[in-house]
Amino acid sequence: MVREGKYRIDTEKDRINRSGLIKQMDRKLKEYQILFFAAGAGSGKTTAAVLFLKYFLKKQPKAKAAYYIFDENDNTPGFLLAGIHHLLEKIKGKKLSSADNLRDEFSLFLKEMEEENQVLFIFDHIETMENLENIRQMKLFFEYLPKQCKIILLGRRLEPEAFLEMIYSGRAAAISGEELLFSKREIVEFFQKKQKKITAFAADELYQYTGGWPGACEQLTFRENSVGYSPYFFIQMKEQIWGCLPKREREILMYSCVFPFVTGDFYRKVLNLPIEEETLYRLEITGLLRKEAKKGYVPVPFLKTFLQREDMLPEEKSLILFQRKAADWYEKHLFLQEMFLSVEQIGKRELAAAMAQYAKKMVRNIPLASIRRYLELIAEYPDGKSADWGNVDEKNLDGQNIDLWFLKGYVAVRDQDWAVVEQAEQILLHSYENAENEARKREIVTYYRNLTFLDSRIEITKWLEETATQWEGGELSLFTFSYGSPALNCGIRDFAPLFSGKIKEERMYEKYWNEIMDEPGRIALEMIKSFYYIQTERGSQVIENLSALAARVQTVQSGELLIGMYALMSYFQRMGTQYQFEAELEEIRSQIDKMHDPGIHRICEVLELYTRKSRGIEDDLGRWILYEAPEEREEELAENHYLYYLKARGYFILKQYKRADNLFKKLADYYEKMNLTQFAADCLFGQAASLYETGDKNQALILATKGLTLGMKYRYIEIYCHYGTAGLELIENYQKMMGIELGTKKQYYYGNVLRANYEGYQSILLRCAKREQRKILRSEKEEKQHSQLTITELTVLQYINGGASNEEISEKMNIKLPTVKTHVYNIFRKLGTNSRVQAVNEAKEKGLL
Repeated sequence: MVREGKYRIDTEKDRINRSGLIKQMDRKLKEYQILFFAAGAGSGKTTAAVLFLKYFLKKQPKAKAAYYIFDENDNTPGFLLAGIHHLLEKIKGKKLSSADNLRDEFSLFLKEMEEENQVLFIFDHIETMENLENIRQMKLFFEYLPKQCKIILLGRRLEPEAFLEMIYSGRAAAISGEELLFSKREIVEFFQKKQKKITAFAADELYQYTGGWPGACEQLTFRENSVGYSPYFFIQMKEQIWGCLPKREREILMYSCVFPFVTGDFYRKVLNLPIEEETLYRLEITGLLRKEAKKGYVPVPFLKTFLQREDMLPEEKSLILFQRKAADWYEKHLFLQEMFLSVEQIGKRELAAAMAQYAKKMVRNIPLASIRRYLELIAEYPDGKSADWGNVDEKNLDGQNIDLWFLKGYVAVRDQDWAVVEQAEQILLHSYENAENEARKREIVTYYRNLTFLDSRIEITKWLEETATQWEGGELSLFTFSYGSPALNCGIRDFAPLFSGKIKEERMYEKYWNEIMDEPGRIALEMIKSFYYIQTERGSQVIENLSALAARVQTVQSGELLIGMYALMSYFQRMGTQYQFEAELEEIRSQIDKMHDPGIHRICEVLELYTRKSRGIEDDLGRWILYEAPEEREEELAENHYLYYLKARGYFILKQYKRADNLFKKLADYYEKMNLTQFAADCLFGQAASLYETGDKNQALILATKGLTLGMKYRYIEIYCHYGTAGLELIENYQKMMGIELGTKKQYYYGNVLRANYEGYQSILLRCAKREQRKILRSEKEEKQHSQLTITELTVLQYINGGASNEEISEKMNIKLPTVKTHVYNIFRKLGTNSRVQAVNEAKEKGLL
C-alpha cells in the first residue's frame, strides 16, 4: 500500500530493469533492519524504493508495506505518532485502537499481526524532519521495530544527525548515491524506454559527462549523437542539490574538482582544512563524491561542469601553492600520475624537472598520451636555449636533457617514428662516450640499453649480444617488458629467436640474460619462455614450474609481471588441465587489486571474462565490448593494443565477423610494423577466419597463407587453433594448395615441435586444430542443450514469474517439493542465473516469458 503526499512516487513511465540494485538492497535488508538512501535530487532514490517495493510484495505475497512521504506539514509535535498509527492501519487493512505512545501502539498492532508476515515501511524526504519530538519518536519507532519489520529511509542528505548513529553503530546499512548511478547499459535501456535512439558512442559521451546520475540523464537530450546540455538540470542542481549543502561541504566539493583525488589527510596536510573522513563519507553517501579504489574521493563528473558554469571553482593563481603541496603529497604516497597532473599546473620548469627525476618509472606507470602531452608542454627546455628538440647541442647535454631524450625516444618508438628514435639513440650513445666518470656512464648506458631494447627493429639476439659486450658489472633493470601486454613474449618485441634455435644456443642466450639482468628481468625471461613454449605446443614443460614461478613474481611487486603471471595461469585454468591454480590466481589478483595502475586492473578483469567457465559468457562479453572496451581509434592503438586484440577476439566469438575483420586488419598492420611476429600472424589468421565466415573464401585463403607463413618461422601452433571450423578449413585448404601430403602414421618429436620437419610441423598443426575444433563444437552443443528449457521447466518458470513459492508450485502442479527444487535448480543453471528475479529477467530477455 502506498500513501502519496504532494510528490507522485509511483509511475510505470521510464522504468528500467535494475535487478542488480534490487538484489543489493535485498541482500542488505536481510542483514539489517534499516536501510538508508541519502542522495541528491534526481539520484533515483524514489524509483529504486518503488521498484524494491514491488519486488518485495511479489516475492512475498503475504507481506505488507506502507510508503510515507514527509513534507513541511509533518513537523508539528505528535504528528509522527498519528502518521505511524495511520500506516499500521493501512497495513492491517482495518481500524486499530489508538495509543499514547509507540510501544503500546506496536503492542496493539502485533496482537493481530501474524508472526511470519513481513512488513516494509518506506519513509521518503526524511531531510524535512526538523521537529525534535518527532525525531525522538522516530528513533523509538526504530527501537521497538519487530524483527519481521524492515524500514527504508530516503533523503537528500544523511539527516537528521541522530539517525547517523545507527549506521556508525552497525544497526543500519546505507545505499550510496554511487550505487544508484546508471551504468552505460542502463543509460541505453533508459533512452530506449523513452523511445529515443541512442548510439553506443552517445551513451559513452553521456556517461562520461553525467557519471550515470539518473536525474542528469533524464534532463539531457540528444541531437545528432552528441549530448545537448539542458540548462534546466543545472537550475535543479543549484536549487535542490547545491543549495542544500552546508558551506564546508561546498568547499570540499569545489577543491575536489581541482585536484585528481582527495582524502581527509590530503585536506589536512595540503589545504590546511580540518576535514574528517566522516564528512567525506557523508558526501559519498549522497553521491556527490565517489570513492576510487586504492585512492580517494573524486566528484561526480557533472559537478565540475556545473561549478565551471557557475564560475565557482578557485582561480588558478590562488592554487599554485596548493598545487606544489599536492604534488609533494601525491609523490609521497606513490601516486605518480596524480603528482604529474599537479606539477603540470605549476609550470614547464617544474614539469621538466619532475619528468627527469621519474623518467624510468614513467614508462611503466604513466599513460603514453600523458607523456606525449608533457613533452609537448616542455618543448622549450628549462634553460630557454632551444624550442627545437632536433637542434639541441649534443656536446652540452646535461643530466636532465638525457632523461627527457630517453622519454622522447620512448614515445617515438610507440608512435613508430623511427627517425626520432635513431636521433635519441645517437644522442644517448654520444653522451655515454663523452661521460666524465663511471657512475655517469652507467646511468646513461642504462637509458641507452633500455631505449634500444624498446626498438623492436633490433633483433633480440643482437641486442643481447651487444648488451653483454657494453654492460660492465652489476645488474641491468629494464623499465618495461610489455607495454601492459600480459603476453610478455610479444608485448614489445618477439623473443622467439632466443628459444627457436638449437638447445645449445638457447642455453647460451639464457646464460647471457641472467648474468646481465636483475631479478625482475630474470623472472620475466622465465615467463617469456613459458609463453613461447605454450604457443609451440610444449605446455607440459612449463606447467609443473608455474607455482614456484608465481611465488617469485609475488616477491618483486611488478604490475607487469603480476598480470603476465595471471594470464599464464589463467590459460591452463581455461584449458581444463589436471593442474588447477585457484589459490595462486586469487593471491595474484589480490596483489593486483592493491596496485594503483587502472590499466592492469582493466586487463585483469577482461582476462577473467575470457577464462570464465560458467555459462552465459557471450552475454558478458557482449556487454564488455559495447560498454567497457576501448573505442576503436587509430591514435590509441599503441596505448591499448592488447585490449584491442581481446576485443577483436570477442567480435569473432560473438559472430560479428565484419567488425572482427576490420579490427584484426588494424592490429595486423600495427604488429607487422612493430616486428611482433606472433601477434601479427595471429591477427592475419583471425582476419582470414572472419572473412571466411562471411563467404569471402579467396581473400581469406590469401591472408591465411600470409599468417601461416609468417608464424611458421618460429613454429607457432596455438595461435591458429582458436578459430573453430573456419580456422581448421583454412589450414586444410592451405595444405592442399601447397601440395602438402601428410602421412597417416603419427610421428613423435619428443615434445618439441622444433625437431619436426616441415611436413611434421604441418601434421602437428592440423592435429591440434582438429582437437580444438572438437572442443569448440562440443562446448557449443552443450550450451545449446543446457539453454533449452523443458515444458515442465517453462511451467515452473511461469509460476515463479507470478511470485509463487516452491511450496505453492508443488501444490498447484501436484508434484513433490524436492522435484520442484530440482526444476528450479535446472532453470537457474540453463539460464546462467543465481536467483528467481534474475531467472525471470533473463527469461524475458530471451523471449521465454
